[in-house]
Amino acid sequence: MRALGAVLILAASLLLATLWQLGKKRRLACLTSLLSALHRLEAELSGRNALPALAASLAAEDGEAGAFFSSLSNKLKDLGERSFCSLWAEAAEEALVSLTAAEKRSIIELGAVLGRRPLDMQLLSVSRCRSLFEEQLERTRLSLSSDARMVWGLSLSSGLMLLIVLL
Repeated sequence: MRALGAVLILAASLLLATLWQLGKKRRLACLTSLLSALHRLEAELSGRNALPALAASLAAEDGEAGAFFSSLSNKLKDLGERSFCSLWAEAAEEALVSLTAAEKRSIIELGAVLGRRPLDMQLLSVSRCRSLFEEQLERTRLSLSSDARMVWGLSLSSGLMLLIVLL
């Protein structure tokens, strides 16, 4: 019975490492799809397309970025009653769960500029936001492999230590 309990503890510690790694991969996917959407948003804004049409077309993006723009597109039916900025922020809070607080704040600040400022300021804001996400994506990619080794090593060693203590 003790051996079974020890094996379960070891399996649980390895499961935690797996969940951590899946979370990091989800974050990478979110940043990648959001960057793709921001590139398209910037290109479409340059062509002077309307924001509701942009949100609907960007809803086709993968992952959280697609969910964000889909949520925004659905919320735009309330545009007369509520501001675009609040709809954008609400959609970001709901859909972009893999982002850090600073990254979410950056996206929300972008929503405050879109449609309210001159086009050059909008494009500059999209560019700044995109640069931040490119930097975070690169940083996350670089740290993933080294952090993964550390997390797997800690999980395995703690599981083995508990296994030894219990046996």
